[in-house]
Amino acid sequence: MTSRSFARASTAVLALLAAETAYADVTASQVWDRVQQALDIYGEDAITIGSEETSGDTLTVSDLAMRIEDETGMVTTIEIDSVTFTEQGDGTVEVVYPASMPFTVTGESNDGEPFTVGLAIVLDGMDVVASGSPEDLVFDYTGDRYAIELVSIEGSGEIPDMDAMIELTGIEGSSNVTEESGQSVAYDLSADAMAFNFDMPSPEVEGEFIRANGTIDGVAITSNSVLPDGVDLSDPAQIYQEGVSATGGYTTGQANYVVDVLVDGQAFNGTMSSDGGQTDVNIVDGAFAYSGNVSNLQVNAAGDAVPFPIEVGMEQYAFGMTAPVIATEDARDIGLLLNFENLTMSDMIWQIFDPGEVLPRDPITVLMDLTGQARMTTDLVDPEAMENLAGPPGELEALTLNGLRISAAGAEVTGEGAFTFDNENPAPQFGGMPQPTGEVTFDLSGINTLMDNLVQMGIVPEEQLMGPRMMMGMFTTPTGEDSMTSTIEINEEGHVLANGQRIQ
Repeated sequence: MTSRSFARASTAVLALLAAETAYADVTASQVWDRVQQALDIYGEDAITIGSEETSGDTLTVSDLAMRIEDETGMVTTIEIDSVTFTEQGDGTVEVVYPASMPFTVTGESNDGEPFTVGLAIVLDGMDVVASGSPEDLVFDYTGDRYAIELVSIEGSGEIPDMDAMIELTGIEGSSNVTEESGQSVAYDLSADAMAFNFDMPSPEVEGEFIRANGTIDGVAITSNSVLPDGVDLSDPAQIYQEGVSATGGYTTGQANYVVDVLVDGQAFNGTMSSDGGQTDVNIVDGAFAYSGNVSNLQVNAAGDAVPFPIEVGMEQYAFGMTAPVIATEDARDIGLLLNFENLTMSDMIWQIFDPGEVLPRDPITVLMDLTGQARMTTDLVDPEAMENLAGPPGELEALTLNGLRISAAGAEVTGEGAFTFDNENPAPQFGGMPQPTGEVTFDLSGINTLMDNLVQMGIVPEEQLMGPRMMMGMFTTPTGEDSMTSTIEINEEGHVLANGQRIQ
C-alpha cells in the first residue's frame, strides 16, 4: 500500500465523517440528502446504501459503504453498519457512528503480488452535533479517541503477525460548509496528542522483532477547500483544474519517536525528538506549494547495525517547494527552499574524519532559497502527456537566488542574485539553453584556511589545490583577511564576466 493511497483513503474517511455532520439542517432527512450530494465528488459509484429507515426523529442509514479506486488499481473500501441522524428539537442534529468501522485496501505490490490489508476505524466517545442551513452549515464535534488500527494482512507470501495503530486523543473541532456554485469547506481540528505504534515479530526467528512508536503533543489541523460543481476527486487531474483550491496544514508540539530492532542477531535502537513544527499545503490555480519546518531536531542511534553511537542535532530544519502543475499561457511562481540550520554532531562523528581536531567544530548551516517564474507547457498530472514528453515540460523565465549560505569547518560561502531567460533566443555557448541575463554575487570567507587544514589532515595534496587557489585569485576580489567577493554577470550579448572581467 503506497503512502499516497493511504493518505487518500484517510482523507476520504475524514471527509465522510465531516460531510455527514456538516450538512445538518432542521430535519434528519435533509442532512442525509446533503451527505449524498457532498460525497458525489468521489464519483457516482463511490457510495452504496443498503437501506434507509425513519423512526420518530431518527433516520437510520444501514449498510453504507464507500469504494475508491485510484489510477494504479488499488481499491479502498470503508464499510459502516449504520449511521443515525437524530433531530434534537433545537434545530440541530446529532450524528452517531459505530464504534468500529472496517477499512480495507486491496491491490498489487511492486512485484505484482496481490495483497489485502484489513484495518478498522475506531471511535471512542465521539459527540457530533450539526446545525445550520443548506447554504451555510456549521458543526461541532468532540471525541476521546479517533484511531486506525491494523486488523490483518493477506498476501501470497509469508506475512508475520503484527500490530499497528495510529490515533488522535482529546479531539475538538468545528467546521463551516457553504454552498454556491459548488462547495466550500473550512474546518479546524485540534487534539491533545497523536500517537502511533508498530510491532512486527520475526516470522522465522523467535524473539526477533521490529518496533516503532511515537507521540506528538498538541496537534492542530486546518483546511479550507473550494470544489466547483462536477469535480470528481477520483481523477487526480481535476484537483488542479480552474476554480479548485485547497489550503491547509498542521502544527505540532513536542514529538518523540523510538525505533527498536533485533534482526539476524543484530540490535539497533534509535530515537528522534523535536520541539514542534508545522507543515502547509496549498493547491490554488493549478499550482502546488508545500512547506514546513521542525525546530530543535535531535537524532540518536546505537547498536550492532551502526559502528558507533550517532548523535546529531539541528536547531531548525525547513523546506519548501512551489511549482505550477498544469499548462498555462502565462508564467507562474516557482520556488525551492532547503535550510539545515546549526547542525551539530557528536565528537565521535567528528573523530572519523578529523582525529587530530584540526577543523573548527562549529555548527554547520546549509541554506538555499530560490524563487522564480516558469510557464508549464505540459500538464504534469496527464500520464499520457508525460509519457510522450520529448523535452522539458515547461519554460523557465526568471530565477532569483534570494539566499545561499554554506557554513562549515570555519569557512562560509554566501550568495544572492537573479537571472532572466529569453526562451526565444537559445544560447549555443550555454548548451542551447535559453539566453540568461543577470548576475549573482558570492562572498567567501575562511576558504584558504580550510584548504590549508585539508592539506594538513592529508585529505587533499597541496598540488591539487593550486588550481582552485588560482581560480579564486583570478575571479574574486579580496575584502579582508581570508575573505573575498565575486560577482558573476551574464550580459545581454551572452558574455560572462567575473568582477567586470570577461571570461567567456
